[in-house]
Amino acid sequence: MTWLIIVVILIVAFGPVMWLMPSQRDRYLSKLRQQAHLEGLVVELRRLPKVNPTPEERVSAGGVVREPVVECMAYTRMLPRRMHALGDWRLLRDENSREVMAVPAGWSIDRGFTNSTAGVGEVTELLPGLLDELPTDVIGIEVTSSAVSLYWLERAGSEVSVVTRLGGMMEAFGTRLQALDEAKIAELGGDDS
Repeated sequence: MTWLIIVVILIVAFGPVMWLMPSQRDRYLSKLRQQAHLEGLVVELRRLPKVNPTPEERVSAGGVVREPVVECMAYTRMLPRRMHALGDWRLLRDENSREVMAVPAGWSIDRGFTNSTAGVGEVTELLPGLLDELPTDVIGIEVTSSAVSLYWLERAGSEVSVVTRLGGMMEAFGTRLQALDEAKIAELGGDDS
């Protein structure tokens, strides 16, 4: 009987400690994000507009208009130099979209973020190889004057090596973007200072 009481006391004492242990998903995400850090990527939680929300997601039962969003992780690679000739834009995965304005089918421009569609056609010429290789749970790609970001849902099943591959793809895409930016500046007769 004494042993039973001791076992119960130990379970009561160490039970809450077990709740503090990270779950298998937490360990998986930690590995992904640690690898991203080693690849020089910044990882942060962001919200994106939901591409095809249901009517219930758009308006509450009380008639209040909602803005449906998707929470995901942004894996961001900073560019070595700030770009001056290319505008900021974001593409969102949209399975219902067709090819429009040189944006590949399956993707659409986020009009709430994109400040100008000028130059998007030139940039999207660099995208087909990148977009085809992205995991299916990458739901967006964003280019600003100083960074390239991928919006990823981080669903289970992706190996840590996927982060290494994404980091390399983002670096190569950033290099091509900067070359395009320099070409546009030279075309306009300006300088990049």
